[in-house]
Amino acid sequence: MQTEPLAFAQYWRNSLADAETSKGAFRLQDCGTFMQLPPETLASGIASAEMVEQCFADKKAQTRFVEIVLRPAVYCAPLQHGVVVANGNPPIITPIVTPALLYRDGRIYPGAQTIIPRDILEPVDAGSFTIGSVANRDEWLTRNPIPGVPEFDENGAPLDDESFYREWQGWLADCHFFLDGVARDWLDSNEYRRANYGYLLKKSMIKASMHILALYDHLQKEQPAAPLFANYARVALAPTEPCLPPNAAFAARLAHASDQYPLAAAQRDALAHLLHSQHGDILAVNGPPGTGKTTLLLSVVASLWAKAALAESEPPVIVAASTNNQAVTNIIDAIGKDFFRGSGVFAGRWLPGIESFGAYFPSRRKEEAAAKKYQTRSFFDKVESAEYFYHAQATYLQAAANAFPAITTVREAVNVLHQALQKEVLKLRDIDDAWVHLSRARTVIKKALGENYQEALNQIRHEYKATETEKERMDTMLDEWENYRAKESLLYAFFSWLPPVAKKTAAPRPSIFKKHMVKHLCRAARAIAGCHRSGNKKPCHAIAATISHTSRAGRPWQKTLAKFAASITGVANSIVAAKAGQACHRMRFTGMRYTCRYPNPFQNIPTVDPLLGRALATGNGSAVAGTGKEKK
Repeated sequence: MQTEPLAFAQYWRNSLADAETSKGAFRLQDCGTFMQLPPETLASGIASAEMVEQCFADKKAQTRFVEIVLRPAVYCAPLQHGVVVANGNPPIITPIVTPALLYRDGRIYPGAQTIIPRDILEPVDAGSFTIGSVANRDEWLTRNPIPGVPEFDENGAPLDDESFYREWQGWLADCHFFLDGVARDWLDSNEYRRANYGYLLKKSMIKASMHILALYDHLQKEQPAAPLFANYARVALAPTEPCLPPNAAFAARLAHASDQYPLAAAQRDALAHLLHSQHGDILAVNGPPGTGKTTLLLSVVASLWAKAALAESEPPVIVAASTNNQAVTNIIDAIGKDFFRGSGVFAGRWLPGIESFGAYFPSRRKEEAAAKKYQTRSFFDKVESAEYFYHAQATYLQAAANAFPAITTVREAVNVLHQALQKEVLKLRDIDDAWVHLSRARTVIKKALGENYQEALNQIRHEYKATETEKERMDTMLDEWENYRAKESLLYAFFSWLPPVAKKTAAPRPSIFKKHMVKHLCRAARAIAGCHRSGNKKPCHAIAATISHTSRAGRPWQKTLAKFAASITGVANSIVAAKAGQACHRMRFTGMRYTCRYPNPFQNIPTVDPLLGRALATGNGSAVAGTGKEKK
């Protein structure tokens, strides 16, 4: 592990240790919650029956002990005329603090964590009251640890009265020796007077700080690879990464907690970013109550478990921690309620006696009550037995047979379930690929048609329908013209050598047809100009395909149109390969000018129509289409 995270670990460890030393200085009104230990209790280590009854008032009959905080020494500021001297120092000092256990027989068993509170030790704010220093305290405890009073002797039997009294007196002597070694100067100053009583306070809950301190010590000693901690305990900010696009990682979201209520957009984005994260990354998700944080967490759990099942590996261990137990139990309750429901042959758990997917590990004091509702340590002792194994195997195979007939072994059921899971995952991947292509197509359309592309598409459809209608009208006119020519008398053929007859036979098609065809060619030219400007040849290919589709090979002009379509395709292919310095031609169609970097594709196209030929191939590369007249 790097030096920087280790330094943070040391600082946080010391800060937590200091916070756990509690307080040593009090005001008079702060001592109202304490129970006074009379001199006889301090001397014997046995509390009175009244004090025991008060501490066990809210406990069940089978409760053997309660946790307390013991302050065996109390120092009071001297009085003058019945009033504490107002010199700024605290009126009450309890320099020794230790956690202890109070049994029903009245015995007090101090623990092995006897300390001098941090708030009365230097370093502190300038001018604050102190009796010693943290350095001296730690040095003394290192050389002279205070073991406390054991509950049992070397043989595992409870201590007899004589042994208990001897251990208690030894502990008191250690405390006095400890205080004298750290706060000798303060004791000699006679600023305070020692009272003939001590303080006892019932502890409301077990603190887990001792385990956290042990973890910090492990990190500093062993220095294991801990990417998550190293990332958290860093000074320099990590490089900013762009957010994933909407609906990203769709195929990675393999499972969800509920089949009735889908995730909201913000929840899906958060889930996608978490699944996209790497080992050691940190993702912060916040929101007020009721915004779906727990629902998101359930989908995270479901996706990670499904991912492990797909890989045929052990599911990851997911830890939910909080400053209060209620937040943890809310998650466990949600997992048990939402995951357990469903319909069909795959609904519910295939294992008996398991009503949740989460385990609960409270303090040992609360484990007995929690075991009635949650899966605690005792639950795992029950299910990890041979009796439960054979019962669970039979139940699992019965459920598997309902879903997949002819299943006889657990391995067969696992294999069939894995195959079914793979098929569903392939569906998700196909949907994800289709979405990617759809998103790209939408991007291209927006780039070509603008943000309001739907309106532009509607306009194009309208123009296409109008063009189709015009084409149908032209086809009808052409058919009528050819029918008219077919019905002409054979005399025209016999007398075709006559100039008037020859002129009639070679009469051109209606001018409106010529204008119609040139109009299409002008649109193609404008498309090619757009290809050149964007460097994209796909629109040109689309134009060519459209023209080819509308061209029937049975008529000469349609053959010409097909050749024109092929020419457009060739031009589109040459656009990308074109280089600066190639010959440029200036073309003008219906008043529109543009410059190209490829040779004129129209100059060599053969034609059977004079007007079409003049529009497509002119010597200087300039033409006017749609009017039948050339302009210089």
